[in-house]
Amino acid sequence: MRKNSLNLIDEKNFIQDCTNSSESKLAQLVKSFQSAGLKTKTLIRLGEPFSEIIKVAEEVDASLVVLGHRGHSLAEEILLGSTAEKVARKCKRPVLLIR
Repeated sequence: MRKNSLNLIDEKNFIQDCTNSSESKLAQLVKSFQSAGLKTKTLIRLGEPFSEIIKVAEEVDASLVVLGHRGHSLAEEILLGSTAEKVARKCKRPVLLIR
């Protein structure tokens, strides 16, 4: 006997749910930064992460882009690369990767 399964996702609702979740997490980070006396500005963008990071760096005239780098398996890094590595290779601004 063969079983089939189909899951459908409403794209607009999914994107809105993700945006709401991101906004909530960012609000928590902003509070901790502000309590440490740091000025913050948050942006949420939809798109390919590395290209959006590069666009924002140019738009805000960033003097330095700082990214965390979790590290994937060697095979994943060779085949796909990581967002941080793509930004480091393609961004015209200085990039600092932190492990």
